[in-house]
Amino acid sequence: MNTRSPGVLWVVVAVVVVLLLSGARFEASPQTTLQQPYPEPTLPPRPTVESPTDVPTTPPTDVPTGVPTTGPTTVPTAPTAVATVTSRPAAPRRDDDDDSGSRLIDLQLVQTASQTDIAPGDVLVLELIATHAEGNRNAEDVLIFVELPDFLTLQYAETSWGTLTQDGQFVFVTIPFLLPDDEVRMIVVAEANNLPAPDFMHIIGSINSSTRDSDPTNNLSPVPIFSR
Repeated sequence: MNTRSPGVLWVVVAVVVVLLLSGARFEASPQTTLQQPYPEPTLPPRPTVESPTDVPTTPPTDVPTGVPTTGPTTVPTAPTAVATVTSRPAAPRRDDDDDSGSRLIDLQLVQTASQTDIAPGDVLVLELIATHAEGNRNAEDVLIFVELPDFLTLQYAETSWGTLTQDGQFVFVTIPFLLPDDEVRMIVVAEANNLPAPDFMHIIGSINSSTRDSDPTNNLSPVPIFSR
């Protein structure tokens, strides 16, 4: 059995005594409060923002002088036409570069008479109908005319298109252009007078144009007249 040395025991006893004395002194000493080395800064009070009292709550009602507040009270109206112009539609453009047969036209004229037997005092009515029968080109400078014999006196004439003119016993209509499929009617009213008349004759109506016609044989239309 090992035995501890007396020096070691005394050291242990001394340590225990020191610890006991230190604990008693710690309990007896009052509790101390740690102080901060620097005082806590105090923040300045936040300023209060007040709404301005001079801000307008409604839009201004005053309008600067000279500034119009509304549009014009009167609206200018469109100019009124002073006359109505009625005219025939313009002729379509020609194809002058085409040298084929389509550039040709075919005018034809048909003349009829109200009667063929004429005696002095009788009234004769001639009707001439000119037609642009074929072709895609316009017929230009068209002339329709008829020559009355001396024993017939012109009483009246009219045309559906063009300018009507009388020159002695000639009655004719000039037309600047005639479109394809167009038709013109010419009426001539004459009275038989007491001048000598042949027993038989033809009154010939005719049509021609400055545009080349593919069939000029139908440009003349005679009607037979017998006198009695």
